[in-house]
Amino acid sequence: MSICNNNYTTSYKEYSKGKLKKYKNSTVRPTVDAVMSWIERIALGIGTWHGIDGNGVACARKVEEYLFYNKQCALVDTVECGLALVKLIPLGVNIIGEPAGYDMLTANGTKLTPLIPRTAGSVGEIGTDNAIILRDSQFPNRGRIDGVWHWIELYADAQITANQQMINQRAPIIGMTKDKGDENFARVEILDVMTGVSALTVDEKYSGKLTTLNLNSQFNIEGINAMQHEYLSRALNSLGVDSNQAFGKKERLIVDEAESNDESIAMILTDMYKARNDPLKGHPTAEKYGISFELSKPMRISTYAENLIKYTPATLPADYDKESVSMIEEDGRNAD
Repeated sequence: MSICNNNYTTSYKEYSKGKLKKYKNSTVRPTVDAVMSWIERIALGIGTWHGIDGNGVACARKVEEYLFYNKQCALVDTVECGLALVKLIPLGVNIIGEPAGYDMLTANGTKLTPLIPRTAGSVGEIGTDNAIILRDSQFPNRGRIDGVWHWIELYADAQITANQQMINQRAPIIGMTKDKGDENFARVEILDVMTGVSALTVDEKYSGKLTTLNLNSQFNIEGINAMQHEYLSRALNSLGVDSNQAFGKKERLIVDEAESNDESIAMILTDMYKARNDPLKGHPTAEKYGISFELSKPMRISTYAENLIKYTPATLPADYDKESVSMIEEDGRNAD
């Protein structure tokens, strides 16, 4: 069981803590935080659970949070508080190479007892016989976060480059000196320029030691922004969202490209739906509380034909008189 911790933390903080340590740049964390705040709300809205809220201490919103970040969780009918949502600790290996059972892990360390006992000889506190084991994907230890996080990190890398180019455009004035005693002056002023200082006030003794530093740096923000849009598009595809439509690109796609994108998204949504819905079928806990899952209609992929450029043939004016035009053409030939 987990150790009770008084410091509240979110699934995002737990997931990102170790992964963001490698970045020394101060802009990375706020960039990733902002983008992931957007991604989280999309992930939460992609489906709707029924029969969870109001039955015990389980929370439908939390189900999707656990599935998104932890890739698996369980709904358990408990003695202490009815329907509960728990994280999973895999135990053992069954004949097909998947966990033979699980122990339950609650956020605050509370000990729970399944209302339905495990089958004799089973491993762990819960399994498919006495709990609803949910996954984000039908593949164990796989989920949407695997695809999303990779593209979000690349987005943050691109933002580092963009921020540096913005700094380079400030044409800073840097103190140049051969005196070792003045090295600290130059270092301090460079740091100030990075934080936005555009003018310096210096002692008179440095007047002959200042020069404008020409960085000759590129400024290709448009290209970087295009890359970031592509990264976000791929992240949304990993969520099962029609991102080409979202970024105004789909109308420029040929039919085959649009169909391929729609088909891949449909497969992702199908995998996600089956991973949530199949464990509910015939399970006594699901039947007791009426638990079901459905994809949210606003998030379904659109028909590609509605977004492609349509060719409209030119039309003749309403007052067009074919006979008059023929007479004009005939007169012109006679004049020749």
